[in-house]
Amino acid sequence: MNCSKEKIKKAFSRSATTYDHYADVQKEMAGILSEHMPDLKPKHILELGCATGYYSAILSNNFPDAVITSLDFSEKMVETASSHLTGDSNIHLTCRDAEDFLMHCEKSFDCITSNAAIHWFDDKELAFKNIARLLNKDGVLLCTLLGPGTFHELGLALESVFNRSVSIAAENFLSREKLASIVSRIFRHSEIHEITIERKHDTTLELLRKIKYTGATGGSASVFGLGKTQLTAMDLWFQERYGTCRATYQVYLIHARI
Repeated sequence: MNCSKEKIKKAFSRSATTYDHYADVQKEMAGILSEHMPDLKPKHILELGCATGYYSAILSNNFPDAVITSLDFSEKMVETASSHLTGDSNIHLTCRDAEDFLMHCEKSFDCITSNAAIHWFDDKELAFKNIARLLNKDGVLLCTLLGPGTFHELGLALESVFNRSVSIAAENFLSREKLASIVSRIFRHSEIHEITIERKHDTTLELLRKIKYTGATGGSASVFGLGKTQLTAMDLWFQERYGTCRATYQVYLIHARI
């Protein structure tokens, strides 16, 4: 695991006990996935990045006869998920880095799915190639991930306050065009739907806490060193621009078959 991913892992591990309280957007994304479940009866499902198990429980409820393998690279997240999923005997939790698992797994699955995790992968194209390799004939990939437009307002606010270019983690996420190019080369049939989710916060600090307590910092703690003066200036900037502290989540829903 490279240094950057190790930092991301630590950020998610620190948020294992706070994630569920603050992860309303991730839960909404899980609901979107549930609404788009393909009409099939998979016997074997692989879930990449299970976090605290919210989406895992949805999978278990929708497919009670399937064997579900759910992975997360954070041991603390897996421990939390295990405590939440005690009644779901068809879910097998394991602490593994998803990219490494995809690379070395020799099993096959009828459905590989993931909610709000693949955008953190180091090599997304290789991950999609390995997903296609592990899918059975007529197997399905169903996932959500975030795009580079996520938190763009926060990036603009930071640039305004510091009067210089400021990089945030989401800027490294794939654009829809790049994502579509990769997926269409690997899968026989693919659809990508873009969904915009917006949230309003009373203050910048409230938004930053939400990012921190869901582990979605990208391993960077730089924005959390903001002082009162900077936070007040950002609050003023948000009020003048949007009338509130607004946060946009650029969500991609992928449905693909080999």
